[in-house]
Amino acid sequence: MNMVIKVCGMRDPGNIAEVAKLGPDYLGFIFVEKSPRYVPQDHLLPSIGDVPKRVGVFVNASEDYILQRVAQYNLSVVQLHGDESPQLALSLKDQGLTVWKVFGIGNAGFDFALLKPYLPAVDAFL
Repeated sequence: MNMVIKVCGMRDPGNIAEVAKLGPDYLGFIFVEKSPRYVPQDHLLPSIGDVPKRVGVFVNASEDYILQRVAQYNLSVVQLHGDESPQLALSLKDQGLTVWKVFGIGNAGFDFALLKPYLPAVDAFL
């Protein structure tokens, strides 16, 4: 098994450039207004090339909003962190995006059957 490293919550342009130099596989950018690490629409990110890949983190966002941020920030991965449907995930995947779906497991355990509808629609679960 290969280890993959993602550094999430990136905002500061100088910090982004320095972290990118360290060679993580992914840099995460949060597009959730309630987050203190939210990346607003007018925020400029430095050019870092294609590596590390850029991940957009979304919670219950519309497909249009997600696609706008994908285009604006050159995202290659969409991380769905809310109650998004398998249909939304599949639509994003059909448009050539890598899609990750997040599920909280809590202390009471997790019903893995919840993953089944997402199997054809996502590339990874977190």
